[in-house]
Amino acid sequence: MTAAASSNDPPPSPEELGSAEYYALRVHDEINWLFLFFCCLVMIGFMQAPGLHELKDSSAAFPTFMHWILESLTVSVAVVIVAGCFWREVPQCGQRFLLASGLFAAGGLDFFHELVYRENLQQAILFWLAARCVEGLSLFAVVATDWGVSLRRRTGLAFLGLSAMINLGVCYLVFFQPQIWPSMFEPEKNGLTNAKIYTEYLIIAGFVATLLVSILRNDKLYFLNLAKFQTGLFFSILCSLWFTIYPNPGSIYSFCGHIYKVLAYYFFLKAFYTPVMPRWFLLLVGTLAGVRFKMFPQP
Repeated sequence: MTAAASSNDPPPSPEELGSAEYYALRVHDEINWLFLFFCCLVMIGFMQAPGLHELKDSSAAFPTFMHWILESLTVSVAVVIVAGCFWREVPQCGQRFLLASGLFAAGGLDFFHELVYRENLQQAILFWLAARCVEGLSLFAVVATDWGVSLRRRTGLAFLGLSAMINLGVCYLVFFQPQIWPSMFEPEKNGLTNAKIYTEYLIIAGFVATLLVSILRNDKLYFLNLAKFQTGLFFSILCSLWFTIYPNPGSIYSFCGHIYKVLAYYFFLKAFYTPVMPRWFLLLVGTLAGVRFKMFPQP
């Protein structure tokens, strides 16, 4: 606990407190290996259970409304993280801007994925893959760079502008240049094509690389709850694995993949906000104390 946190004085402003000292209040959690092991067993059980063949091949096990709900949850998480990044009491280190803008771009692409899901499966898969690629690259940039400085909010706006440009570029390529993309799904054959499967494996390799770098740079990632962040990466890997084996978009495999994606974003949200919660608590206590002093002044 820092001196600012232990004294009775109001917490210093972000300008008075460096990023490293600010985030020294972060909560140090440990990875829940039992929970991860259970989720792996669930995945293996769904793959091997003989009684689930009908659900595996069914196109009705994952209805469209459920797909919309799960995708909307992840998009909402991205918006919440972006909002938190611009909260005026939080020092704006570059990695947090990278995480927020990357998830914001991925959330925008997931939104377009939702819009075209029922009408054009090829476009929906392209938006999905683009979102996972942007997400993976931004997460790797977060753990591989070292911007331990406070930045202005206009820098964050520039990051968000870049995210918007990425979304516009992907939309142009998907909607107006369909001939440049290989087929991603062929229902009359085996379903997923090699292009789709190999792209998912490349995304998985990116998540694995990010996980390894985050382990090696543990002491540098003071702005994150590292255990939650690494758990989110683990679920992102499992999510992509689900999408290498599903026979059709309505399969139970597709449903499980989306569930694991929601879990991944939940842990990214925890990784983003947990380090600043002690600071928020101090600010809340200071604010309430100030209100009490004004309403009930001491004699």
